[in-house]
Amino acid sequence: RSRGLGDVYKIQTEVKSSLATGYKVLYIGTPCQIAGLKAFVRDSRNLYTIDLICHGTFSSKLLKYEVEHWEKRFGGRLSNLYFRSKIKYPWSVGGMVNFNIWDGRKSKHIEVHGSGSPTYKCFAYCENGVSYNLRPSCYTCQFRDRKRFADLTVGDSWCIKNMFFTNKVKRNGISLLICNSAKADELIRLLQGINFKPLDINRAFVQSALLPTNRDIPAEREQIYKITNEEDYAMKIEQLLHFSLKESLNKTTSRFRKERFKRVIKSVLFFLSLIHI
Repeated sequence: RSRGLGDVYKIQTEVKSSLATGYKVLYIGTPCQIAGLKAFVRDSRNLYTIDLICHGTFSSKLLKYEVEHWEKRFGGRLSNLYFRSKIKYPWSVGGMVNFNIWDGRKSKHIEVHGSGSPTYKCFAYCENGVSYNLRPSCYTCQFRDRKRFADLTVGDSWCIKNMFFTNKVKRNGISLLICNSAKADELIRLLQGINFKPLDINRAFVQSALLPTNRDIPAEREQIYKITNEEDYAMKIEQLLHFSLKESLNKTTSRFRKERFKRVIKSVLFFLSLIHI
């Protein structure tokens, strides 16, 4: 679930208490959360940290509106809201909004591409490189750099080309792991069943979320956060940013269907070539 500042402080206090009693602790969070935790606990000898390749975060206030939007659209009670599913489009590197809807009789699982979500569309799918709903500090983040406070950095391997992986592996997604300390080596040795490929550090730090940034806060952001409970969230977003969520989702769905058809044709042709041989 989305955590507020009070929750973060509570968790950091629990981590500090556990470390003081001799426990080893693994903490996973955004780069800024890791930096804040280490400044708070100070003695981090038994603390293991993993930070995520972070493009920025938006307020939990918007998640409330997101939930209400889907509940209104599907006429039921939403539960288990997640992002980044690969159930429907296994080869997609794009984000999927997925959740369950209870209509009073049964639960139905819903998978929607992020381009059809009012919150996710503002975050990553406006197609102009602008994120309209981040927290103010994310636009001038001090933690997008090669100097990492976490022991291990994990995320998607965006912008990394010519990797020696099979097409099947690529369809399911390839992760990037960056070891920043000796503790990261300890964590890596605990992993089993993982196909590792070494990568030069200069090839790893190529995607924008790992590079220093100083982005302007878009003017539309203020209006997004002024949306009230009485307003239609999705309609207001469409009016502010001049797009149709339905058209955006249809365009994305059509593209994925064409991609799926191409993959089927390639598989059939490959199979026929084997028979011919």
